[in-house]
Amino acid sequence: MVQSWLWALVSLLIAAASVADVGNEIEMRSTDNAIQAANLRDSMALIAIYNATGGPFWTRKWDVDQPIDKWFGVTTNANGDVLELDLSNNNLFGNLPNEMSYLSELTILKLGFNDLRGNLPRSVGSMIKLQEIFLFENALDLPIPDTIVNLKQLKILSLASNNIPGEIPRRIGQMTNLEMLVLDGNDLSGEIPQS
Repeated sequence: MVQSWLWALVSLLIAAASVADVGNEIEMRSTDNAIQAANLRDSMALIAIYNATGGPFWTRKWDVDQPIDKWFGVTTNANGDVLELDLSNNNLFGNLPNEMSYLSELTILKLGFNDLRGNLPRSVGSMIKLQEIFLFENALDLPIPDTIVNLKQLKILSLASNNIPGEIPRRIGQMTNLEMLVLDGNDLSGEIPQS
């Protein structure tokens, strides 16, 4: 009797362990799928940047057959999300694409000393984790998008030495985390709003 009870308990524990293993496997697959989706999203954004800014002519090109964490200037976290993009002084030219906003985990964007035109796309306002933007020494020639004020975590905005026209967005003074704003060497008008 004790033996049959023991076998029943062992069978029950094995069944429970199998269910737990299936649950863990499903959870691991779900996590893996989320990581793959993030990697795909970030890869698409980076490829869009590469194509829009003359990637084949860059000084340090990307081998797009490699994982994105091996690409020059790309820093990722353990999940493969792009946290930093530093393509400074790399012969980028053209306009930044709207798809760059797919980099939803990006905190640092360094694209200084290139020949980028236009300006930051309006979609930059959805990149709410951005803390630092360096786009100095380019040829940006469109106004600063008003969506820049959506970047509540932004600490540094450096757009110096471009050809940016128009007024400084009035609500830029509401960016309470902004510690450094560098706009000299542009065709901007108006005052820098106080916070």
